[in-house]
Amino acid sequence: MLYESALFLIALAGSAVGGWIDLKTTEIPDSVPLSMAAAGLIVHIVYALLTGVWTNVYYSIGVGILFLIFGYILYYTGQWGEADVLLLAAVGVVVPQ
Repeated sequence: MLYESALFLIALAGSAVGGWIDLKTTEIPDSVPLSMAAAGLIVHIVYALLTGVWTNVYYSIGVGILFLIFGYILYYTGQWGEADVLLLAAVGVVVPQ
């Protein structure tokens, strides 16, 4: 329960900070989604070390990469900005299921 709550709070806080900065400046620094993804990956790794189950780490990395590819397709077609791509990938890393 604490594991899922921590991941939810990371996703919520990172998205809220990114959204707030985007509204104020129309730019999101790369540090916001990268910090969000790093924090989520750290939580997944700590959980895996405590339980011995590494499946969530693998899902996290896989879903993050898939979302990054999907987002960059939208970016290169002019539908999204790069910050949107990075936020989507970060959410995929934090909450892969």
